[in-house]
Amino acid sequence: MLEDLQDFSNRPVVFYNVENLFDIVDDPNNPGDDEYTPSGEMKWDEERYNKKLEALSEAISFSGKFNPIFIGFVEVENKGVLEDLSKKGKLQSSNYSA
Repeated sequence: MLEDLQDFSNRPVVFYNVENLFDIVDDPNNPGDDEYTPSGEMKWDEERYNKKLEALSEAISFSGKFNPIFIGFVEVENKGVLEDLSKKGKLQSSNYSA
């Protein structure tokens, strides 16, 4: 068991406040997402959403030589946005799950 853990000794653990990571879909059960829709106050659209995902992917990948073994997030709307993030940039090769 200890030998298995040594494989991860160079992999960082990251905690990241992603500051309002919302998809563009209005969830009627979540009144907090209304401003992060195409018609909302932030005019949140697919292009802006994907730009944010790409930027976050890049920032997380710069945390060291290897992608983090564990990433904790704050200010995330739902599991779907984490799944979208895990498919961006260098993160897609790490097989992350939300």
